[in-house]
Amino acid sequence: MARPIIALLYDFDKTLCTTDMENYTFIPELGYTPAQFWQKANSFGRDNHMDGLLAYMYTMIHECREQNRRLDRDFLVRCGRDMVLFPGVREWFRRINAFGQQLEVEIEHYVISSGLREIIEGSGIAHEFREIYACEFFYNEEGLACWPKLDVNFTNKTQFVYRINKGVLDVSDDKTLNDSMPDDSKRIPFTNMIYVGDGLSDVPCMKMMRAYGGQAIAVYQEENRQGVEDLLSKGRVDFIFPADYREGTALDSTVKNIIRKMAICDTLAEENAAHNYLWPEAAESAARHRGQLLVTVLPREESVREAAILQVKLVCAACRQRGTLGVYANGTVYQPEFYLNAAQPMEDGELPLLDLVWMGLYRREEGLCGYTDGLAAFGKEEIEVLDTQAAPGDLHSFLLDLASYVLEEDVTFHDGETIGFTEGQYLPISRSAGVWHDGMTLKIGYPSKEEREDENSGET
Repeated sequence: MARPIIALLYDFDKTLCTTDMENYTFIPELGYTPAQFWQKANSFGRDNHMDGLLAYMYTMIHECREQNRRLDRDFLVRCGRDMVLFPGVREWFRRINAFGQQLEVEIEHYVISSGLREIIEGSGIAHEFREIYACEFFYNEEGLACWPKLDVNFTNKTQFVYRINKGVLDVSDDKTLNDSMPDDSKRIPFTNMIYVGDGLSDVPCMKMMRAYGGQAIAVYQEENRQGVEDLLSKGRVDFIFPADYREGTALDSTVKNIIRKMAICDTLAEENAAHNYLWPEAAESAARHRGQLLVTVLPREESVREAAILQVKLVCAACRQRGTLGVYANGTVYQPEFYLNAAQPMEDGELPLLDLVWMGLYRREEGLCGYTDGLAAFGKEEIEVLDTQAAPGDLHSFLLDLASYVLEEDVTFHDGETIGFTEGQYLPISRSAGVWHDGMTLKIGYPSKEEREDENSGET
């Protein structure tokens, strides 16, 4: 099975390099200061109602013609060789790729920049990127730049995020890009994307990340710190950090933590799907997923019970959407149809217990074992029943009765107590390190054969 892919998307100017890439060599060779050149280009754009990037590309062509200077690819690539990258950038890609390999995920890097592709190609790191989306010139038969080939402005940056999402990387292929595509067919889900930028030009992509479950990071130099702090305060980014890519920095640690979380989300569902003995195809279905929708309800004024019911309602709404493959909850993956049917008790004002607590079963040499997964969300300890000779259906029903009693009656069990469902029944309760679960769990004795027969016959 192919490994999950996680994509890191970068702006370039002031994100990977310290200033606008044209400032290093191109503009000084024309005899301008950066301020003079950009004032000239911006004024030309305003006077002629032009897109700002097309205006600066025209100004580059015009000024080179005026000075009888060849504006060709080789010249622009050479301009990239003097670029100053932020600390740690050159080692960053190798280190992050290796980290992904440890987690068994593939890391891909992309550039989405309003700078020039040709200058990026001269930077010494162009080979690190799966694709570079940046402004680019078309060259005539003499090899001279004569027309914009690609314009990556602030607002159309998002189209390139969609291209990466769908795997339609060829900028000339608009048809496939705009074709309808099921979510589970998209190459890299938004939930597996991290966008790194530096300011307002990146806001459309950053907002897109936050809207669709990806992560947005803004990096800064001290002079633009206030700007990125504003982005954070307005909820446009998830994190802000100094533009320092060296190992051990806050940026390095956070990106690794995000990758780790994405890798876990991709693998846990598939691994835990195998625990659903009620749905043999669970693991196969989970393996086809291309993204996740996280549904969380935080109880504030309402009770935990009310919050749980609201969460089930929201998940049921998601289950009715086209493309939903399963529901990952309580250490397993539920079939959407099962989850919807299990929610029916809510119509009678009852808890949808089967959606909230999973009754897991497994076998070891000593016998059949069972456990609950979901009681902890209600502030209760999980329950385990170990090494029984029970039939699977009987043990499942027993666990369901216990969970129902705990939640419906708001009961808390304690170490050393007993519980009975019939007169004279005393099932021991002990608290010890979990067998299935990490941490402490409650162990409850399973009724003897005689007790079960008495219960089934109505005798006491």
